[in-house]
Amino acid sequence: MANLYLNVLPPCSNKTAGFTLMELLLIVFLLGTLAVTTMSALDGIGDDAAYQVTRAEMAEVVTAIRQFKRDTGWYPGEGQYQCADGAAINANLINFPSTLANDTEKIAWCEHPANFWMLFNNPMQNPSDASIVPINNWSPDSARGWRGPYLTLQSLGKVNINGIDEMLGLHDKFPHRPLGNDYVWNGCADPNDNQCMVGRPYYLRGIGTDHIGLVSLGENGVLDATGSGCEEAGDDLVVCLK
Repeated sequence: MANLYLNVLPPCSNKTAGFTLMELLLIVFLLGTLAVTTMSALDGIGDDAAYQVTRAEMAEVVTAIRQFKRDTGWYPGEGQYQCADGAAINANLINFPSTLANDTEKIAWCEHPANFWMLFNNPMQNPSDASIVPINNWSPDSARGWRGPYLTLQSLGKVNINGIDEMLGLHDKFPHRPLGNDYVWNGCADPNDNQCMVGRPYYLRGIGTDHIGLVSLGENGVLDATGSGCEEAGDDLVVCLK
């Protein structure tokens, strides 16, 4: 009769049956170190993405502004498109919101650096009668005139800033909640509304000077530069047009 052999393992000791306390602590330490390293690697990726997208969008807006300049001969708010001469409003600018009660309100609305209305709407187009040809209509003969819109409606937002309402603005991609009534986008007045996490408005600063710049308030949402339109300060992002 053949001999049968049965291998019987010895009883498992605490060492072989599982990890010792020291080994478990080492594993926990290594996992913790890996988690910290991973989080450190990911830290700032969202901010960097917002920075890159904002820079790309600013390039598009600058392209639109420069096209406006090529078509009309002026930057928005300059020359023929100047909002006012002192307290007297430019009588050729007529495409204002009906909510503006007087010339003072119209000038403040028109001159605000966050208002990009001239890139969306012909400021000399009669809003109540589109059949009337505006005096600045594009002329193929002179290759001059307004032939926008220079920005699409998809990029448009209406912003209220410090009592100046319904401005046609654009915002950067750094998310911020509304600051009271300082910045209100499209009715996002509730600072606890997660849907209102939107960027700060771009500013077109230095109109009428030798230093015009498109400015994003950056990640901190504060305008750090106080000088010319091309000045860079703090974390502001600036593209100088001239």
